[in-house]
Parts: sequence; structure tokens; C-alpha cells
Amino acid sequence: AGFYGGLGRFWDQGRLYERAAVEESDKATISTFLVNAGIAYSKARDNLNAERMWRSAIGAEASDPRPYQLLATAVYGPKKNLGAAREIISDGIRNGASPLLLYLSLAEAAGKAGSAVESKAALSSAQAEVKKALGKSEDPYVLYLLIADAARRLRGKEEEKAALLAALDHRPRASNTLFRLANLYFEERDFDRAAFYYGKIATISPNAADVYFQLAVAEEGRYHFSAADKAYARAVELAPDNKLFKERYDSLRRRVAADRKS
Repeated sequence: AGFYGGLGRFWDQGRLYERAAVEESDKATISTFLVNAGIAYSKARDNLNAERMWRSAIGAEASDPRPYQLLATAVYGPKKNLGAAREIISDGIRNGASPLLLYLSLAEAAGKAGSAVESKAALSSAQAEVKKALGKSEDPYVLYLLIADAARRLRGKEEEKAALLAALDHRPRASNTLFRLANLYFEERDFDRAAFYYGKIATISPNAADVYFQLAVAEEGRYHFSAADKAYARAVELAPDNKLFKERYDSLRRRVAADRKS
């Protein structure tokens, strides 16, 4: 199958996966073959066969979330048929597929259909599913990051921030997540919150030059020039060959010197 895919012969690839599914006896493997067949047909722009394969995959293994997800995001979302998307997601949940993954796909389908309200509602449902999972074997930190990733794809900054904050409740020293959250606040020019989270990361990772640089820029953005000077100095100390760091530091010092003269 990979041979056909490499040649761009996706319809032939889909047909090969479909034939392999017929010869297979294991339900999970059949479902995987049918899902892959549908993806290949979709790439070949044969949407009818793609939908047929994904519905067949549901028949083979009803608890597999993938065919429901693909039907919602690759078929019904682009068609702006949210009624059908909601219905297939509900079918998946009734059949034992992961509600969290399905709600995230419903959010994506709603985004493709241009419905921000439906998208936010689906993300809220996904959040509720994570709360249900607390105390079980699933890691809530990872689940909240799934929601944050989905929100980012949908450009839902408030939902992304909420999910990141919830994830940090479970791993408060997760530097990558703190940095992501700080960057979101920085993008919104909320320099107070950005500086707060960059400062937390600097405490956790005291040798991260890029963190000190971002902290310095945020401190400068909120006119805390003394704190910005210290952060720039640390960034330059850690990365002496970085021209941007030095230029911004020199610029701050010139700015402060000019203010003192005026």
C-alpha cells in the first residue's frame, strides 16, 4: 500500500487496503485497513468510497473512534452538515468509543462548518469528559493538552488557555506548557501575566536563554525596566553570540538613558 501512496496513486492504495480487509479475520485489523482505505480514497477525492469505508469500519469494530472522527471531520464538517456530524458522534459514544476524542472531532467539524458556537460547546463537552476521568487510569494532564491542541487548531485562545491552566493544575512545573501559556498571554499583549509565567519557567530552568529573553521583553512591555534589564543581562550572559538578545538589551539601555536625561 505504501508503494501506491508514494506514487500518488491513492485510489489504488485504497483499493488495496479494502481488499486486505476482506481477507482479514481480526476485527481491530479489519477496522484499521478500512480506515486507511477511506483515508486513501479521500486523498483520491473519491468521497463516496471514503465514507463507505469508514462506515464499514464502524461495522467491523464499533468502539474504534477513528471512523466516527473521520466521518465528522472529513465528510460532514466540510459539507457544513452539523446535524450529521452530531449524530455520528453520538453513535460513536453509544457504541463505546472515546467520548473525549469524539467531542474534539466534533469541535473540529464545527470549526470547518464555520460554527464557533458549536465548536466551543464541543470543547466544553470534552472538558467535562476529562473531569469524569479524574482518578482513573488516564493522565488528566495529557487529556487537557489534547483539548488545548484542538482549541489552538480552532483558534479558540480562551479555550486553549483554560485547558493549559487545567493541565498545569496537574503538572505545575511543566516548562513546555508554562511557556506555551506565557506565549499566549504575550501574543495578547497581556504582559503582566506573560511575565509571571516566564518568571516561573526561569525559576525552573535557570539556564534557558530564550526564556530570559521573553521575560525581558514582557517586563519591558509593562514598563518594568529594572526587571527587564536583569532579564536581558541574563539572556546575553547565557547566549553571548545571540545578536538579537544584545540588540534588544542595548536598545533598552539607550531608552532608559534617554528617559533619565529628559
